[in-house]
Amino acid sequence: MDAQQQDHRISIGEFIESSILDTCVPAASSTDIQELLQGWDGHESDTSSALLPYIAERETLFFDEQVTVYVVLRTPYIEESLLKSYLSRLILTLECRVTSTAPPPKVQGEQVPPTKELLISETIKDSWEPLVIISKEHDLQKKGASAHMHLIWKADICLGHPRIRLSRPAIYFVVSASSRAVEPTESTDAEDEYMASLEPSPLNLLQAFSDNPSFGNTRPKLSAIRATKLSLTNPLSRELLRPIRNATRRLFKAAPAFIWRIRYTRWHSSTSVNAVVASLDIEATSFAGGHVTIKDVKIILTEGHVLPYPVIGFDKDTTQCKPGDQITMLFKLTSDASSRFTRSQEKIVCPLHLTINAEVLISNVCKPSVTVSWRTAVEFSADLIPDPGKSYTLERPVSQASVPRVESSGNTQLSSSNPGPDSLPNVEDNETFSGLHTLSDISMAVTVTGPQKIRMGESFKWDIFIVNKSETPRRLAVAAIPRRRKGDHKGHATNASSSSHKLDLNDAIADAIVDENVVYARQRNAKAEPVELICLSTDVRIGPLAPAACYNAEMSFLPLATGSLGVDALRFIDIASQEWADVRDLPSIMCYEQLATNV
Repeated sequence: MDAQQQDHRISIGEFIESSILDTCVPAASSTDIQELLQGWDGHESDTSSALLPYIAERETLFFDEQVTVYVVLRTPYIEESLLKSYLSRLILTLECRVTSTAPPPKVQGEQVPPTKELLISETIKDSWEPLVIISKEHDLQKKGASAHMHLIWKADICLGHPRIRLSRPAIYFVVSASSRAVEPTESTDAEDEYMASLEPSPLNLLQAFSDNPSFGNTRPKLSAIRATKLSLTNPLSRELLRPIRNATRRLFKAAPAFIWRIRYTRWHSSTSVNAVVASLDIEATSFAGGHVTIKDVKIILTEGHVLPYPVIGFDKDTTQCKPGDQITMLFKLTSDASSRFTRSQEKIVCPLHLTINAEVLISNVCKPSVTVSWRTAVEFSADLIPDPGKSYTLERPVSQASVPRVESSGNTQLSSSNPGPDSLPNVEDNETFSGLHTLSDISMAVTVTGPQKIRMGESFKWDIFIVNKSETPRRLAVAAIPRRRKGDHKGHATNASSSSHKLDLNDAIADAIVDENVVYARQRNAKAEPVELICLSTDVRIGPLAPAACYNAEMSFLPLATGSLGVDALRFIDIASQEWADVRDLPSIMCYEQLATNV
């Protein structure tokens, strides 16, 4: 038995040279790796390079996914005590990187290396006990070269999201092994105090001065050990400096399971001046390849309160989003720091933490979990407080008639944003508008249709039909310009306090500390107009739209008041040139009260 054990004692160098590291991402979300490995006969396929070829692996991964990765170390069969000794000196590090699989561009005729980014790095801790599986081919009575053992560590990591923009991104895992310094052991053996026998003495650097008569009988000596920097690494550590081989690297296609964006709108109210409405848009991507279920959405505002508005027809347990479906959620953010507003402080910034938990249904056994965690800051502006020691200047707004008319040239495809309040071509008085808006300057035709009657609190959609009449492809963005407040169109005429008026000179009246015109103007504009119509489609992209091609888009709105509502215009922005044009002839919006329901 001692001879058999002696055959299974290998050096650390042989252990490193014959070991292989690999990673495994099972396709099933819940995998009993121990049961599968115990039922394995140890046979490996010649065509597969994976250490565990019988386990089906994932082909795609999602950003911000909570994924389980198994780190596999295959090594020849050795004794348990020797294996523990070697493993105690190894430090395994699991790294997740993302790279671009698109062909890199050439700069000055030279190929640029692909862009890479480290997503996460995790160290396998000593407290994580590995699962040890010994190959069934091994037998103490029949020793063969194929006898080996697998050590498996389980690591639950969050992939995160890359900071750089990549074309056709892919994720791969890298496992590296490094050595831990060997702790020196104290020995009481007296032989340790003496040099080893037959050990050559170090070179004397001052040997050339030994025959110098000026030194007399003294022979100078300087050992080369004192002048040379020695490496204190013991032979065992030098063996560990050689890296352990890695199996063939596998690339996993990667993309977000859903895209999200958050926008902020000031809450116009005379009572809650320190509130902001946050609009969160979540859209399932086609890369997911299945249904996306939004499990939970949380917004936490430091030093503030968050009031979520219910989403009609949305249930976090049953609602599944198909690729292309979009969900819009509204939250009212209220700051608790309104009491700290001062005249010298115009804004207060509060940290905001957003968490989105979702589940992607790829198959019955593969249900990846995605968790998005994002932090930002929300700015709450203070109202302007009249200061008696500060003078105010009232400016008369420039009337539309005073804006010079800019003629558009025939070569210009998109009108510039510099001309006046309206970038559309001027229309003669005898020209009539129909449902089709022919915009000659942008060479496009736009038709906007909508419902005739709507109910307050029920969202509705506008259908936008666009035809590209230009000779070049276009990429457009559509945004709704909200209706301006009434106070923004009218100005208060300046009337100095020193203007003539009847005054009884017998009564001594002190001069006003603040100009009465400023007080009047601020009192008149103190009440803010409430929000009547909210655009839920904050980001509508169209294109690339080929010449003579058409496209049908939708924009969603939520009415919060009754009566005649609307927006100032629909703005079409060319993404390439950043030029824009407005369409103001839009359908009328008549909003009515909700129908009474009998309870």
